[in-house]
Amino acid sequence: MQDVYVLEITPKDPDYCYPKRVMWIDKAAWEATWAMVWDRKGEYWKELVLFRIPGKLQDGQVVWQQGTGYIINVQNGRSTVISASRKFNIGLSPSLFTFGTMQTITRQGEVN
Repeated sequence: MQDVYVLEITPKDPDYCYPKRVMWIDKAAWEATWAMVWDRKGEYWKELVLFRIPGKLQDGQVVWQQGTGYIINVQNGRSTVISASRKFNIGLSPSLFTFGTMQTITRQGEVN
């Protein structure tokens, strides 16, 4: 069991690809653990589930993080498996965490 926020999200732009999304956000980690998406016709379209795995910080503290998950298109039965791992407290510069840098990364760009 985990304590979560449940958000129903509708974009301001009526042409956005996901006109409705419901997300379950872990209150401690601020990460999505589950999401449901509807298409432009208002039909249930995709589901995202992310499983949690333990990770250790340098001081030995255990933190829960996203591990393997899946996205399934419930309309056509296709799915994608997601696998992720993270490193914590590795000395990244705060200047990397600007709006512009995050946009570059999201768009598959490189950051030096």
